[in-house]
Amino acid sequence: MTVGAILLLLLSSLIKGWYAENALLPYGQAASLYRDHSGYAVAAFVLLLIAALILLWFAKGLWYAAIGAVAYFLFPQITRPLLVALGFPRKHDP
Repeated sequence: MTVGAILLLLLSSLIKGWYAENALLPYGQAASLYRDHSGYAVAAFVLLLIAALILLWFAKGLWYAAIGAVAYFLFPQITRPLLVALGFPRKHDP
């Protein structure tokens, strides 16, 4: 359960990073998925974060859930270079 919670935290951080990168682009250059479904992306990363923290809390305890919450905000240091290496966000020419 702990590994699953960590993977959920990482996935949530990836979605949040993708969302934040597209939010910085001009509307015409952002990904069409972002333009059409950005609200769903917000709901997805919030729900994944909550699920991961609940899993950590039940598996290990409150302190591990608190550490997981702090780690969630440090994950962009890992996921941002990963997103850039994968070529996200792609800037679209108008």
